[in-house]
Amino acid sequence: MMSKMRELSKVFIVIVALSFIGLMVFEWGMDYTGRGQRQNVVGKVNGKELTYEMFSEMYQNLYQTEKSRTQADLTESQLVELRNTVWERFVQRILLEEEMERLNITVSDSEIVYQIKHYPMPEIRNNPGFQTDGQFDWNKYYSSFTNPDIPWYQIEEYYRQQVLPFQKLQNIITSTVRVSESEVLQEFIDSNQKVKVAFLEIPFSKFTDVGLDVSDEDAKTYYNDNLADFQQPESRQLSYVEFPLTPTVKDTQRIYSEFNDIKQRLINGEDFNELAEIYSEDPAVKTNNGRYDYFERGAMVKSFEDAAFTGKIGSLVGPVQTQFGLHLIKIEDRRLQNGKDQAKVSHILLKFAPGPSTRETQSSAAAFFAEDSRLDGFQTIATKQNLPIKQTSYLTEENQFVPGIGRNVQIHDFAFRSNLNAISDIIETESAFMVFELTDIKEAGPRPFEEVKNVIISRIQSDKRKDEARNFAASIREKIENKISFGKIAADDASGKVRFDSTSEFTIKGSPQGIGFDLKFNAQAFSLAKGQVSEEIETIRGLYWQELLGKSAVDTTVYQVQKEMLRQRLYTNKRNQVFTNWFEYLKANADIEDNRKLFNL
Repeated sequence: MMSKMRELSKVFIVIVALSFIGLMVFEWGMDYTGRGQRQNVVGKVNGKELTYEMFSEMYQNLYQTEKSRTQADLTESQLVELRNTVWERFVQRILLEEEMERLNITVSDSEIVYQIKHYPMPEIRNNPGFQTDGQFDWNKYYSSFTNPDIPWYQIEEYYRQQVLPFQKLQNIITSTVRVSESEVLQEFIDSNQKVKVAFLEIPFSKFTDVGLDVSDEDAKTYYNDNLADFQQPESRQLSYVEFPLTPTVKDTQRIYSEFNDIKQRLINGEDFNELAEIYSEDPAVKTNNGRYDYFERGAMVKSFEDAAFTGKIGSLVGPVQTQFGLHLIKIEDRRLQNGKDQAKVSHILLKFAPGPSTRETQSSAAAFFAEDSRLDGFQTIATKQNLPIKQTSYLTEENQFVPGIGRNVQIHDFAFRSNLNAISDIIETESAFMVFELTDIKEAGPRPFEEVKNVIISRIQSDKRKDEARNFAASIREKIENKISFGKIAADDASGKVRFDSTSEFTIKGSPQGIGFDLKFNAQAFSLAKGQVSEEIETIRGLYWQELLGKSAVDTTVYQVQKEMLRQRLYTNKRNQVFTNWFEYLKANADIEDNRKLFNL
């Protein structure tokens, strides 16, 4: 019981912390007096300043909240994400606060009480401390209202300043959203009605015997006539070396030792799920306290599953090693359900990870490498230390994804905030400490001809194939106009360039067998009456003619059952889209000054 109460308190602490961050932004947005001097201003939104001190305080609060939520140290990349989040929240809250003030949006005490009582937040509804048998327990929730350890005043302020004003603003902006009966019916038809067609296809790929040679002169003419197609933004390339964060033998021994200590504590009578909450590195432990409800064979990796289905009920099994780490499993129960064996277990996961000593060794090596590279050159030091140098592809400012590494804000920021040949500080990823050098910058403008020459040749050749296919299709058009069947047209074709086939049933959003998803192909098929032959259709794959073989009827009984669900889904999607479009318009027309680069934020 005490464990559950502690869990409830943690939920409210996180909510209050988030509330505090939001309120800070809200209040600062309301009262800017110009106290921050020009060199101290991280940014402005419609004249309202975010000073460096404000930014730092918001960042520290968000950092503490995130660290409390994850129960782990944050990587440098995550810290960069937090800094970006602070800025985005600032911009959002200032713009929304101005609109709330303009629209005179206010919140009464009775509205707050009603909202808290009847609409608990998802963080509360999904927390095990408020649940019974996996379902939200209203009695537990209502009983928490008298708990003196829960800061209800701060919760009320969170609803007053953020939840309800935002809901009211959203309701005003989306008040014109309507979903008609015809829209609901069309959504049902698009998802359920199916057609089947026979088709003739003339694939462009069949025309490989035409003259496809392309001269340099023709390629250059195409290049000059289509320069707009070959524009590129500024792009940058990085070189890097890695100092892997690979567990050593000593690290592995440490994990086994910790595992054995936990197992002994359980043998001595400590609560399994409380230890799971403290020690397990399974991300799901935050919501399930290490418990896995009944599951069938095939749901887990084999070694885990074998232990769950062969161990004695009530026993501790482990260590069980999987690709995720070491598992300590408590067999809670097994049963036969619907003819299938099911197991219920609790487990603690310890991941194989480098220990502090390994991390310190690699971090120091990376730091010395970065320092020496700034003095003697990246290539020189890498060669001297026999470290392989890897290269990224060219990165653009709009895309933070780094091929071979993944999305990494810190690497991306280094690339676009540095001068040529700059050496980065240590950047930590999930698998290694890394040091980067900015090795090349391509200015914005048209890509060089030689770089796109092969693309141009391919385009010209594709155009030639399409022209040949269109010319070839003239004889097919004539036969179709004379009502010759698809089968006979294909059978009489000696060129091997005509394919006759039929699809399986497909919806308008589906992917017809042998065709794949193509909006033109699908839309044409649904426009036909049974037995009707279509006009010629050109897609990216080739030229087509269709004959409708059948179209399923609309099941009105099923429609009546699903109608309200579909209406609500369409309504929600429309509201979200309208509000998003409205906010993007608001942001695009705001006076936003972003000085974060001056502060390396």
